[in-house]
Amino acid sequence: PCTAVTVVDKPNDVFDTYGRFVGDVHVKISGNNVVLNRWLVENGFAFPAYYNSMRTEEIEALNTASKIAID
Repeated sequence: PCTAVTVVDKPNDVFDTYGRFVGDVHVKISGNNVVLNRWLVENGFAFPAYYNSMRTEEIEALNTASKIAID
């Protein structure tokens, strides 16, 4: 099971022009809530993508995740 979380102004903003979901996907792994998007970046399976609707905390979290992948 997973939960998709998005913060947008209009329903049409949930997906970008390429059909990609704009938000976070949360999954439970061994009882821990994991943000799948960040996990993929941290482990080098994805590059971070930034949207103009992102909050500062979200951008900083992705920047941190990408630094973990580089190290």
